[in-house]
Amino acid sequence: MHLHLQLKAIACHLTALLWIPISVLLAVGIGQSKLGQIMFLGSLAMAADWNHSANFAGMAWLVLIVLIAMVLILWIPLAIALTSLRPLENPPDRLISRSSLNVCNWLLSCLFFLGVSTIVVGWLDQLIPPPDGPAWITWSLAALILSLAIGQTIQAIRACLGIMQGKSKRYFFAIPLLR
Repeated sequence: MHLHLQLKAIACHLTALLWIPISVLLAVGIGQSKLGQIMFLGSLAMAADWNHSANFAGMAWLVLIVLIAMVLILWIPLAIALTSLRPLENPPDRLISRSSLNVCNWLLSCLFFLGVSTIVVGWLDQLIPPPDGPAWITWSLAALILSLAIGQTIQAIRACLGIMQGKSKRYFFAIPLLR
């Protein structure tokens, strides 16, 4: 296998990790801006009106920031997959296309897991009134985001090592939406 093809497949896995620093930069940027602060205070007021705790309003912002960062990054492995299938005179490189599809499936799975988890946590947060509700229910979203970041880092390293051996490794817990 050519080195430039291996590097392209590795770049696909490593660029998918960019949602982590982009999320941090978005959170800092929104936290520093006056408009972001006003929107956050408004969401606290809306959470009280909808019988949610203030913790849930904060975690909803965190989930929204992570979702935005993941959607921003999702186009990179998708573009790599489409460009690896484009040339008609050369057969498509299976390692690059499989790697990019594995990353796309993982990011789409993360979006699904975060969306469903936010809905479930919001429902649980409404079951117990805000003053008496345990904070761990809403903090479980932060734990989920942290576990997704750690899990993707470990799986990206595992996949990059597999690419060096000429194998495409699937991410654990990824729903195979794209084939």
